[in-house]
Amino acid sequence: MLVSPSIDLIAVVYACWRIGAVAVIADRGLGLRGLTSAIRASRVKHVIGPVKAIAAARLLRWAPRASIIRLSKLSGSPIVSRLEYVNAPEPNADDLAAVLFTSGATGPAKGVRYTHRQLYAQRDALQKTYNIIPTDTFVAAFAPFALYGPALGIATGLADMDVTSPGTLTAAALDDACRRVSATMVFASPAALANVVRTATTDVQHLGTVRLVMSAGAPVPIKTLQEVSRLCPLAELHTPYGMTEVLPVADVSLSDLTRIGTGHGVCVGKPVSGCDIRIDNETSELLVSAPWMSAGYDSLWLTQHNARPILNVDSQTATWHRTGDVGHIDSEGNVWIEGRLVHVIHTSHGPIAPVPLEIAVEALPNVVRVAAVGIGPTDVQHIVVVVETINSNDGPADAELTHAVRVALAPLTIASVWATKKLPVDIRHNSKIDRTAVSKQMSQILSGTQK
Repeated sequence: MLVSPSIDLIAVVYACWRIGAVAVIADRGLGLRGLTSAIRASRVKHVIGPVKAIAAARLLRWAPRASIIRLSKLSGSPIVSRLEYVNAPEPNADDLAAVLFTSGATGPAKGVRYTHRQLYAQRDALQKTYNIIPTDTFVAAFAPFALYGPALGIATGLADMDVTSPGTLTAAALDDACRRVSATMVFASPAALANVVRTATTDVQHLGTVRLVMSAGAPVPIKTLQEVSRLCPLAELHTPYGMTEVLPVADVSLSDLTRIGTGHGVCVGKPVSGCDIRIDNETSELLVSAPWMSAGYDSLWLTQHNARPILNVDSQTATWHRTGDVGHIDSEGNVWIEGRLVHVIHTSHGPIAPVPLEIAVEALPNVVRVAAVGIGPTDVQHIVVVVETINSNDGPADAELTHAVRVALAPLTIASVWATKKLPVDIRHNSKIDRTAVSKQMSQILSGTQK
């Protein structure tokens, strides 16, 4: 599927599911390199898309043996009919339904396989967690979430924005989308919500009738949620936690975050009903298990083997998913995320997760975003803090900022504090900081090897 988020994408995906085809959904948020890798690895038999996407697929030889179906040829008549599967039987629950791709924020994007049964369970989990009823209506300001609305049986609208740049969503565009479908629910990435807040005016009216706002994809600052709550005074603000492989895993509301307060990491709330979470005591990595957990990775046997351990917990043997996130569970059962396992800084004094450090520095005046990374050999890495501030330039941070960062992170030793105009973030969410890229760049700068 090379179809932009739209009514066309929703219609084509559901038509393919109805006829028993496996929908491989590759969105532009993967970037050109990610798209190329994803489509080639999937070995697709058919490519569906508009003229420009088809031309790109042919030029770059994404699927040279696949048949080409132009989206324009499907318009004006039932899609199932045009695909010549009118009498196809409905697929079985355990048949493969879709291959979705991870964002590629911490490595190459991976295809994730879902069966129809797992998608049913995921739908039911979302419905139960957020008390979704048939009279609800939904605006998705994040492309993949547009597909959930029809599965839940509710009217769904898409905001007018560049889907590859969530930060382009304006308050006016979101308000207009809510007006058009009389929305009771909204989903948007943290970057999208931040820009909604920045562009909000007194003309924003229809957000005031929304009952639920959800944001996920990266940690959502409480300040952003509080500002959104002023635009949506009747809404509950929620931040679901999960990943492409398992969603949802946990959930927390703004009211709960306010009550819980700050801690060692980002609080993502309690596990949703039906989902189990445990901590790997050796690495502090979170492991999860749920009926809606995906079937695994597509054509990545070793990745699958490493990510899906079979464990005996409470006298029950089950397959678990390694999330790649490190964290802890507090005495109330709340889950706290401290960073990605691959981003843990391995110092001579032991491993240090980056997120608690970043949260401490983000509390300083004029700080927008922060990346805490390690440079040097494993087990003797040094901590470097890169700060994105208002009107900052790229280069060593000034004496005032450097001192403030070191005081905020005492007694840790900080090798260097750097300022930057903009930290690199993932394409899909515009929110996940690419700490691997930051670490590589700072290693080159501080060692004098940058080209």
